[in-house]
Amino acid sequence: MKNNMITALDIGSSFVRVLIAKTAKDNSLEVLGSSEVPSSGIEKGIVKDIEAVSECVKKALQEAEKASGLKAVNIFTNITGEHIRSNVGDGRISIPSESPKEPGEISQDHVDQVINDAKNGIKILKGYERATILHGIPLQLLSYHAALVKALDSQQLAGAGLDAGAGIAYTLSAGAVLGSSMVEHSAVNRRVAGSSPARGAR
Repeated sequence: MKNNMITALDIGSSFVRVLIAKTAKDNSLEVLGSSEVPSSGIEKGIVKDIEAVSECVKKALQEAEKASGLKAVNIFTNITGEHIRSNVGDGRISIPSESPKEPGEISQDHVDQVINDAKNGIKILKGYERATILHGIPLQLLSYHAALVKALDSQQLAGAGLDAGAGIAYTLSAGAVLGSSMVEHSAVNRRVAGSSPARGAR
């Protein structure tokens, strides 16, 4: 059941909110439990006291788990604030193959590698050396082999290499780095979804 469960965690300056839901076959969501607790240790989206915020997160998760009767898994949280920046990065990797004349099969590992290459490309830009990369979202993935170019819409795509354009969320502030580790600090598994369109609770 864990594969179709999702937990949304919204950490704001006024409240910490948690929602536990499950996904149906039509991708709709059924809310199973939710919670809201007052925030402490965060001001204007910046973490001032990681211990205080972590306790709020832990309490909100526990209350949502009690309401739903389920463990919070597959946790996504948004990171917002004036310290969050975004840019577009480009990545490129070569795809190994059994024969130099044949394209190699592209796997999910290759997709992850080219997105990481796009992330690292941001940090070599002047003024971005100390940036902390929070998230990379694929915008465009292309395989290439001689004159052959295909959009990455097949799980069995092959090519001599893979190009990627990715939206990169990053920060130059230690506050966001602390924010991205709060759920882990609260002793639960987490996945940070980076800066999302949804604003933090206020």
